[in-house]
Amino acid sequence: MTQANQQDKYVPVNLDKLLRPSSVAIIGASLNEKSIPAMALDRLVRHGFTGDVFLVNPKHKEVSGRPCYPSIHDVPGKVDVAMVCVPAGPVPDIIEQCGKAGVGAAVIVASGFEEVADGAENTARLKAAISSTGIRAVGPNTEGVWNVTGKVMLTFGSASNRASFLPGPVSVISQSGGIGTACVRQLQDRGIGCHYFVGVGNETDLTALDFVEHIVHEGESPVILVYTEGLRDGWRLRRIAVAAHERGVSIVVLRSGTSEMGRIATATHTGRVASASRVYSSVLRQLGIVEVFTPYELWQAGLVLTVAGKVPKLPGKAGVGVMSISGGCRGIIADSCDRRGVPLSEFAPATEAALCKVVPSVGVIKNPVDPSGKVMTEAGLFEGAVDAVARDPHSEIILIQYGNGALHMMLDHLDIFKKMRREIGKPIILCSLGDDLSADMRRELNSIGVLWANDPDQAALECEWLYKFRRAGESGALLFRGQAEAKPAAPAIIGEKKDVTAFTSQAAWLTENGMPVPEFSIVTTMEEARSAAVKLGWPLVAKPVPEAAEHKTEQGLVHLRLKGDADLDHAIADIHAKVPGAPIILQQMVDDTVEVLLAMREDIDLGPVAAIGSGGVMVELLGDVAYLTLPASPEEFIDSLKHLHVWKMLEGFRRQRPRDIQALAKAASQLSSAWLAVRDRIAEVELNPVAVLREGEGVVALDILQVARDASAKAS
Repeated sequence: MTQANQQDKYVPVNLDKLLRPSSVAIIGASLNEKSIPAMALDRLVRHGFTGDVFLVNPKHKEVSGRPCYPSIHDVPGKVDVAMVCVPAGPVPDIIEQCGKAGVGAAVIVASGFEEVADGAENTARLKAAISSTGIRAVGPNTEGVWNVTGKVMLTFGSASNRASFLPGPVSVISQSGGIGTACVRQLQDRGIGCHYFVGVGNETDLTALDFVEHIVHEGESPVILVYTEGLRDGWRLRRIAVAAHERGVSIVVLRSGTSEMGRIATATHTGRVASASRVYSSVLRQLGIVEVFTPYELWQAGLVLTVAGKVPKLPGKAGVGVMSISGGCRGIIADSCDRRGVPLSEFAPATEAALCKVVPSVGVIKNPVDPSGKVMTEAGLFEGAVDAVARDPHSEIILIQYGNGALHMMLDHLDIFKKMRREIGKPIILCSLGDDLSADMRRELNSIGVLWANDPDQAALECEWLYKFRRAGESGALLFRGQAEAKPAAPAIIGEKKDVTAFTSQAAWLTENGMPVPEFSIVTTMEEARSAAVKLGWPLVAKPVPEAAEHKTEQGLVHLRLKGDADLDHAIADIHAKVPGAPIILQQMVDDTVEVLLAMREDIDLGPVAAIGSGGVMVELLGDVAYLTLPASPEEFIDSLKHLHVWKMLEGFRRQRPRDIQALAKAASQLSSAWLAVRDRIAEVELNPVAVLREGEGVVALDILQVARDASAKAS
């Protein structure tokens, strides 16, 4: 089944029974207190599950003072979820039994399936059992499902071996049990708490995005942290992102595994530069999903999001307002912010006037502020300086850098920060030089919405995340504006035969869908070429038709600026010497342009995507390409272009006239939507280059390469 078919047939999964069961069966119950099923029973009971618990194992009549039943069919009641705690071999048969007994879902903890070399047979049997019964399964190879708020702990691991858990606003969905539970542990230790944790394991049935989508729509968890090694149903990300933005839910993703094994291999430029990391990063940014790069960043980003709130968008030269009691840290903070792309605010005159009244002449009133060592002894100096920085109309985040004795001083200043958060509402970050907080003190700061960092660069990193979260919200808002939709099927792009009609039909399709092609003729002889040149007018471009040769520029097959018969004769002879008998396109030469690449292709993880960036030979030299999941609006194409080097050229670099960015974005959106309607036949379309003319003059496609679906399958 193609991804297009999957999308057409897709129905969101209802996970209510799995996440809020009224009854649980533990299959494989054991008398051994250190066994997985015994620990599963302990966690379920210890953390307050109030529903029915049934134990299943034909070897025992009683376990832990509870009756134990021979099979799931003997359980005296309806079972919402079965925890299957047996080795891999019997699992498929047990799933069959659970399905026939009316069990709605299963959590399969066993390993020995997709993740091992000899697990193919077990995997095939398990998939068949799931398919035939309709049961929904988590795993296998999972650490389980936690609903901390609802007191449902379907797990067994050491991370759940705590006296109690703190409910909280953050949910964690992870393909790694170790990384996911470490994230939960850190959120617990930092006083943030957790709503859901799901270790999706091998995702033989339910995927990470099944849970993300459910949690977004449920609306009880405003922050979702995701660890993934790849999303086989990533085409769902766009609709999930739209729903998340609509409901005010922030999604943070940590992705590992940059291997390109299994990526689609094609002959196009985009196929050669489309690394997994590049595509994922571009699409996540487009959808307003924040990407992080280490486990620490994942849980710390969750804390920052939960505690600090949103960054206001202020006018003027806005940014972070800094006051540093440690004079040496002023430069370190400024350097860290510059390296991370975090702006420092330029104080308003009134702010500097207010600082002049409280900061001694030996101090510094420019941002970052240094109140001098007198802050330790002069009453009112700290309060006055902090208040001035916090109320500055250009300061969006307030960063207070302490020196030695940070913990003692901060305790004395708690009331100041409570008042600032209440009256001003801006995010506040307090920073020490290596000192960390006790759990109680961290909870105290969390409760008043103040962040703590123990290093100036960490504080700058937290500022960077806060700005990323704000930009993510802005990107999410674009998903609602001018949303493109797939158009009805357009005329055939590639003819049934690879003859001279192919380019003609391609050009017609492009023109019909908003991307005109310069006037051209297709010739096969010198005489035809000279006749066509008279009609087209000089200067001309000569090149073989796309199906005759790939990567024509690299082979010296594109002849530019032909100005007369002598140039034309040489070009035709050279092309036919290299590609004998190839039909040749003669095309009007287009000058004074910025060249851009535009392509549409099927990504193995993320489904239909568009690529846009620097065109011509620069695409592979610079790798200056962004990717967007489709459909995408013109505004989204423009937003993606702003992150690329080619944006400066489009805006008008070094007194060059600005280019028709609006026409490019509109054509890219329209054409990519038209491709969606025919992608069951056409795997890939690449226009390289697209000539972006001067502002108001539009765009034209100068070259076309298309890959039919069957050809793409052979290449992959």
